[in-house]
Amino acid sequence: MSAFSSYPSAPPTIRDSGSRKIHEAAGRANITAKENLMRKVIRVVVAERYDRDRRQLVAYPLKHGPVVLIESQEHLEGKVLDVEVTGVASERIVRGMLVNMF
Repeated sequence: MSAFSSYPSAPPTIRDSGSRKIHEAAGRANITAKENLMRKVIRVVVAERYDRDRRQLVAYPLKHGPVVLIESQEHLEGKVLDVEVTGVASERIVRGMLVNMF
């Protein structure tokens, strides 16, 4: 029940060329930002197993940053880790490798 609930929805960004350009530019900027994190160490907290690939864990940075996927068979849920960013999975997700556990 927002103030705009009675208004029609905006068209999908794919239909409007101006919106599509903005969407594509934002995607490129997000990928570049993730690439700039390569080989950097960030502190994360492990939340859960990744639904799409149970060999991986989903972790969230304690400070600002992208979601991190960590390949591990260990049960690290709830643990705080330092991970090195090793790859870019998508414009919203990076891959990481365990460096240190607290």
